[in-house]
Amino acid sequence: MRVALVTSTYPPHVGGVERHVQRLAQSLAGLRCEVEVLTQAPRGARPSVDQESDGLVVRRWPASGRSETAPVSVGLFQYLRAARGRYDVVHAHNYHSAAPAMSYLSGRRPLVVSTYLHARPASFVARVVHVPYGIVGRRMLRAAASVIALSRSEADMAAQRVPGVRPVVVPSGIDGARLRAAHAKEKTAPVALFVGRLTAYKGAALVIEAVPLLGEAQLVVVGSGPEAATLRRLAERPG
Repeated sequence: MRVALVTSTYPPHVGGVERHVQRLAQSLAGLRCEVEVLTQAPRGARPSVDQESDGLVVRRWPASGRSETAPVSVGLFQYLRAARGRYDVVHAHNYHSAAPAMSYLSGRRPLVVSTYLHARPASFVARVVHVPYGIVGRRMLRAAASVIALSRSEADMAAQRVPGVRPVVVPSGIDGARLRAAHAKEKTAPVALFVGRLTAYKGAALVIEAVPLLGEAQLVVVGSGPEAATLRRLAERPG
């Protein structure tokens, strides 16, 4: 089976979606699928084709605009239009990026969409862009052969936004071998852990503000991002 995974960004770019798509691509290649990742590179870069392990191919096209919120690559879109019949299935990732919309508008079928849906876009600019985008987004999800959500709450959110769409819930996997090999650290009280990018919409500030409600528990925040200094100041407040 020939599978295309379409994603706006991919490692070495750091992020949860990027890591998820990378592990999915590697696992599918390990199952003897012919896998190609179709993604974007930074603006000004040259188109490239990289061969990774197990025959996995990564094709990159430079972003055409200056937007960091929703980068769009004309080269990627043109390739999707020209590659009709090349793949048995196209799996596009992240409703809040241009990847699923480009896959849908290119006419590629069958199309599978993993949404990673947010309750609301992460910034004011993204909220404005999502108004017209929502028209295409609703048609895209209705046309998809399957819509995948990571949790039941995300699936319910998608179903409420787009009547008639019934997402399938497929939670993110974990590396069980690494967990079993880990050694527990001694602790004197329960520990709550937050791991994620330190941006406002991830909600780390709300978790820190809830520390007084945790009683004897400690909170550990792991991550980096533009809100790091603000979160440190918040954590250092008395009480």
